[in-house]
Amino acid sequence: MKRKKFSLFILLIIFIIGFWVWLGKVIKTQKKIPIKKEVILEIKRRIEEIDEIGISAKSPGETMKMAKSAIFQLAFIGNPGAPYLINELFNEERSINARVIYIQILGAIENKESVPYLVSILKEEKDISLRLQSVISLGMINDPMGGTVLEEALFDEEMAIRVASAVSLVKMGRLDIVREATKNDAVLAKQLEECLGGF
Repeated sequence: MKRKKFSLFILLIIFIIGFWVWLGKVIKTQKKIPIKKEVILEIKRRIEEIDEIGISAKSPGETMKMAKSAIFQLAFIGNPGAPYLINELFNEERSINARVIYIQILGAIENKESVPYLVSILKEEKDISLRLQSVISLGMINDPMGGTVLEEALFDEEMAIRVASAVSLVKMGRLDIVREATKNDAVLAKQLEECLGGF
């Protein structure tokens, strides 16, 4: 039963990565919006909306479903909204669910300025959902600094972090590093085999 739940959890991770990659491609095709006072107000309003939903939601996934409009709006605004999202990453008054969504959006817009903050969350945060989403977003951003940290995360004590790091590194084209790591980690190798169907 535990193994089945873990496999479903890994499939959810892969689905989330796919969704955010797709969203990132949609965003790249959109025109950049100049940052105006109205846009700043919209960013702040949408951040609040996500947090309000996140407080009552049971999980980040539920928050994502319920806050779809706000998420798409922030993703559409793109990089002009990133400093506001980054500012909220460490705001402990925000719900964990909302903070996970902010990290997802930063990954979807492939915001390179957020990499040091995502690295900090991965290394220092205790909450697994924040750490896991940081791994996924670092993979989506595909920055050298993030890649180095993902390599280190292949040896994290949490299996979900190790698997997500491996999947992100494969997406980044660093298959050789993942293969090397799995030589000494049979459990990781088996999980990746189940997730990726061979690699």
